[in-house]
Amino acid sequence: MKSPRPNRSRASVQARPRNGRAARKPPASPDSVSIKEIARLTGVSIGTVDRVVHDRGRVSTSTEAKVRRVIEETGYRPNMFASRLSRAQVFRFGVLMPYPDQDNGFWQLPLYGIKKAAAELHTHRIQVSYHFFDKFHPSPRAVRELRRQIREEALDGLLVAPVAPHWIKDFLLRLPDSCPYVLFDSALPDTKPLSSIIQNSFQSGVLAARLADLLVGGKGRAGLIQIVPGDFHLLERARGFRAYFEGRSGMPCAECVIQGDRLGVSFKRALDGLLGSCPDLKSVFVTNALTYKAAEFLKSRRPNDRIHVIGYDLIPDNIRYIKEGWIDFLINQRPKAQGYLGIYALYRRLVLGEQVEACVMMPIDIITKENLSYYEGVYEEQEKRVLAL
Repeated sequence: MKSPRPNRSRASVQARPRNGRAARKPPASPDSVSIKEIARLTGVSIGTVDRVVHDRGRVSTSTEAKVRRVIEETGYRPNMFASRLSRAQVFRFGVLMPYPDQDNGFWQLPLYGIKKAAAELHTHRIQVSYHFFDKFHPSPRAVRELRRQIREEALDGLLVAPVAPHWIKDFLLRLPDSCPYVLFDSALPDTKPLSSIIQNSFQSGVLAARLADLLVGGKGRAGLIQIVPGDFHLLERARGFRAYFEGRSGMPCAECVIQGDRLGVSFKRALDGLLGSCPDLKSVFVTNALTYKAAEFLKSRRPNDRIHVIGYDLIPDNIRYIKEGWIDFLINQRPKAQGYLGIYALYRRLVLGEQVEACVMMPIDIITKENLSYYEGVYEEQEKRVLAL
């Protein structure tokens, strides 16, 4: 007598592939997927998967396609940080920037952000070295010494403020491919950084001109004070300022040039000439952080004839004059955040293996006497949160 056949519902029968083996489901979470798991699912060796993931060594086209298909299906993400830590690799980043006390201490601001990032990443085997230069008088010998130091340190990456373009551009073009770099404070044409962390300098110059126009109601002349030597972003600010006033017959733009390394004599001589040639001068725009020098001069020479002043950056002297009312507007480019984000761009790309933005545009903040306390107080706390991103 035949035994009765078991009553199996379709739901109770486990589906099997044609080869008779049970189907293997990939792990649900991408973070739980390892190279070993990818190798098991594709039926190849761990070494083959490693070569596909890191684009090294020869793998047949069909095998590579199969591995990449499983990687896409599982959502696998290589843990570059863990793999580098396992090799106990130390990453050495360099910083190339002007001496912190130049431009009346402006460079202390991005240096603050750089050191903050370096301190946070110290436990991640990140070492940061500093290479400062004189932006006004870089002697050939000093430049050669900087080249030698950076070459001998065999840096993994470099953060650069390209504000001496006459030699820094050549320096960057000579860097080996093993030392990629990130720019901050200014762009530099015809270079290939991993990322540029900058402000739209041309647009900030246009904004300064618009503010000047609003202050005087389209009557009188606007003065453009350029500080030389002029790097790319200072020239772009001046170009934006001029562009706004081109074709405006009611308020043409007058200009003067001031030597950045001889501020006392140069500022007095240049502004005396500007006032003498433009008796209807109603506003001046300074293209960098030395805005306070114009306010200082006008306060002593024209205390009763109000000439509006517009410039850049929250250095102590600028803060003092905006509080006193001798500076009307300051444009803030968040230099602390630029320095901080620059180090993290190197870290994300070179240590974590992540893609980084080719250009990070900082906001164009307009600071007045009325909102200054926000930037000195509340903004400092919010900036810390921004820096933590």
